[in-house]
Amino acid sequence: MENKENIENTENIENIENTENNSENKVGKNPEEKNEEQRPKVPREPKKITLLTAAIALLLAVLITFMTTFALLDTKYKAEQNALIEAITGDDYYTLEYVKALFANYYLGDLSGLTDDEIMDALIESYILKTDDAYAYYWNEEEYKDYVKELNGEGVGIGVLVNYLEDKGAINVLFVYPDSPAEEAGLEPGDLIVSIENENIADMGYDNAVNKIRGEVGTKVTIGIVKNDGTNKSVTATRKEFTTISVISNMLSDNKTGYIRLLQFDGTTTEQFAKAYLDLKKQGAEHFIFDVRDNPGGALDSVMGVLSFLVGDDVPLIAISDKNGDTYTENSSRELYCRGEYAGSVGDDFKHSGKTVVLTNGNTASAGELFTACMHEYSNDIITVGVKTYGKGTMQRSFALPNGGALKLTYRTYTAPGVENYDGKGLTPDVEQKLSEAASKKNLLSLTEEEDDQLQKALDVLYGQKVD
Repeated sequence: MENKENIENTENIENIENTENNSENKVGKNPEEKNEEQRPKVPREPKKITLLTAAIALLLAVLITFMTTFALLDTKYKAEQNALIEAITGDDYYTLEYVKALFANYYLGDLSGLTDDEIMDALIESYILKTDDAYAYYWNEEEYKDYVKELNGEGVGIGVLVNYLEDKGAINVLFVYPDSPAEEAGLEPGDLIVSIENENIADMGYDNAVNKIRGEVGTKVTIGIVKNDGTNKSVTATRKEFTTISVISNMLSDNKTGYIRLLQFDGTTTEQFAKAYLDLKKQGAEHFIFDVRDNPGGALDSVMGVLSFLVGDDVPLIAISDKNGDTYTENSSRELYCRGEYAGSVGDDFKHSGKTVVLTNGNTASAGELFTACMHEYSNDIITVGVKTYGKGTMQRSFALPNGGALKLTYRTYTAPGVENYDGKGLTPDVEQKLSEAASKKNLLSLTEEEDDQLQKALDVLYGQKVD
């Protein structure tokens, strides 16, 4: 927060007009005065003015002139000062400074630990809360640095991919990165994080909880979890740097279907996806299943990169509208969005083809939904299977702030060209398929092919089931 000078004990300066008494002292004759004999007037000799007297007179004249001018300027200055004080007094920031001064002067408690930065953080967060922007968020300087690193695929923390289960007030562990602090501490997919440093997730909220898991390299964090079997456990993990994994893949047991799961869209996704796709092609994949279940979204450039890799150049991918109602479309571009060794390894004539399934569920959101809608519009051979998606068709932008932090707010709506905006509605799949009760109690990443009802339905669609 910018340090502003406190204007305390400000007096109200009245402009007092100095009115001179200009009445003449008139001398008249006393009616009772006797007539006296007039005496002859004697001429007086003129007074001699010495050089010293003249100098003093001149000095007095200058002094009087200076004091008069100073008085006028002082009155003008005080009037301007009063006007400025009056203007500042009506300003919210002056009111805040006044409140701070009141606490400093009269509050019995200890304020030594309360900084201007903390006050500003609280004010910004309160403002966001009042806007009702569900996706707005504020990062202070350190938090923003960590966020940018994570967006670029570089993180400092414990190495987990998570989502928030609002009904349980807990964070669900979707994926544990190999050789991560989380794996070393014994966290597994499906674990529910219910507290951090003995503070309940439900009380602190999702974003604050995630930021609290992050921290400096080498520091420890204590996490309360509920395991899949319902037992409670407390674990301690030592934070370190790690590279995020946003794509996992394998050839399914039929040896002709390539399976690629997109966990999220970040700075690593385009290259990791391209590598996985080309490796599966080399292994003989005839068909593909792209799985965006539980994909919470991520960076626009990232999903544009994956789509550009698959569909080639100059294909309309996203229709964007701003607050003024102006709409424009952005097309795919490998040169612009596909970077890295694998992302640039295909020729200009390469385009994805063949029967393909995109798997979705209720946690498929944002960029995950854009990927689904674009692929569905791209080819009649691409079929969506699963359940209705989350329904987030709004775009956020992060703005750097003067204090080193950043503000994210919702500023546009978007959808795939030709597709009605799905914000608040979600995307309904071509083939609806729920998980069995037994499978729904497990983490998706821990399901086998046979246990995953939605994956089995995708295979049915690829090999024989007709879709109307």
